[in-house]
Amino acid sequence: MPYSASHQLSHSLRLCVCTMFVGMMISTNSQAQTSNTNNNVDQQKAIATAKKSVKGKVLKVDRQQQHYRVKMLNPQGRVVSVKVDRQSGQVMPHKKSDKKTDKDKE
Repeated sequence: MPYSASHQLSHSLRLCVCTMFVGMMISTNSQAQTSNTNNNVDQQKAIATAKKSVKGKVLKVDRQQQHYRVKMLNPQGRVVSVKVDRQSGQVMPHKKSDKKTDKDKE
């Protein structure tokens, strides 16, 4: 027994609605992934920012939860750690340490 015209129309309409729904879900997921990646600074941008802050050679990059820690060797031969915020891309201020090295005491 062939399907009636109204049954075929109803089936086509359901198929169209399902297709649109799946398309909207894919589009929403894609936009969410794009916005997440745009909000975070990648490792290469963190390195570039650290190099602007401290002249020298990059030794190591550690990705932390809130920031990147970029260890660098400055022209004076000292290892310097630069923290770059993963959200803003800005260099984070250094916390002052009470510990003094032998060179600092001189």
